[in-house]
Amino acid sequence: MTIDHDRNFKNVILEYMRPSLEFFAAEEAAKLPPDARILPIRQEQLQKRLGGSFKILDTPLKVEFPDGSSEAIFFVIEEDSRPRGDWLINLATYCLELARLYKTRRVVPVVIHPFRKKPVTAKLALSGQCGSYLEFHCVCCTLGSMEAAAFAGSNNPVAQLCMPLMKYDLSNKVDVIGHSLARYCKLEKDSTKRSKYLQFITDYAPFDDQDWDDLREKNIDLDPWKEDTVSLTEVLMNKGRDKGLVEGRVEGRVEGRVEGLAQGAVRTIQNLHRDGVLTLQQAQASLRALVKNGEATKTLVDSALKTLEFKNSKKK
Repeated sequence: MTIDHDRNFKNVILEYMRPSLEFFAAEEAAKLPPDARILPIRQEQLQKRLGGSFKILDTPLKVEFPDGSSEAIFFVIEEDSRPRGDWLINLATYCLELARLYKTRRVVPVVIHPFRKKPVTAKLALSGQCGSYLEFHCVCCTLGSMEAAAFAGSNNPVAQLCMPLMKYDLSNKVDVIGHSLARYCKLEKDSTKRSKYLQFITDYAPFDDQDWDDLREKNIDLDPWKEDTVSLTEVLMNKGRDKGLVEGRVEGRVEGRVEGLAQGAVRTIQNLHRDGVLTLQQAQASLRALVKNGEATKTLVDSALKTLEFKNSKKK
């Protein structure tokens, strides 16, 4: 399935508005007071005539100052996943149109280059023989030129989400992606968001099948939110060689999933209990949840429950 990069980044920015400004436009965001209100605004610019074409911005944001100390600032954030020679002219046009629409001169243009490896020229000048008559430059975030190691300890969830697109030695890619997953899970306490954005990280991981295998072997240690380890396991299991395998190899509601995937989830829970991460009651509840969610057959889980009970009885 083709990844919709524009939509991915729009989701991240709207879900994490302040962290996004702090990561993609750090210098400007550093000047914003803690109580600044950040609001998304309409993406569609005004039409020149009704029924005509119109420009759609990626993710424009308005920052308001509740204490009235300053006029609102507008951030025009554009994602440039398909390199175009005229992107800078387009961005300048968007900013001028927005400035006219909102009758403001407080506009910060920001462009995100997810796949470029080197910084690009972020300045535009219209000039003649005697001088420059219109000058424009923007905040330019070129992810491929940013050192992943510099953000390893960052408390910004957007920085962790973007780490797979940063610069690092490919021989260390499994460790880098593993750290990104673990750090993001530690920062994000909302299980719904964790479930959603783990996919963002794995979508951009430069992995082959063997890399996914290596990461799956290490995944028990990735998620400090241990109650969600199975959901992380499922994300990883849906990558690499397990993805798209034929249907009909497990029964009931898990028809269409590979039997080994269900067995892997069961083994993960058993190992977490063995290592003392999960209590017996937590492990039993996690196993039963696999059946409830259609991730494993009742036969497989019943067998695992009996094994847990037997091993615990021997300990006594």
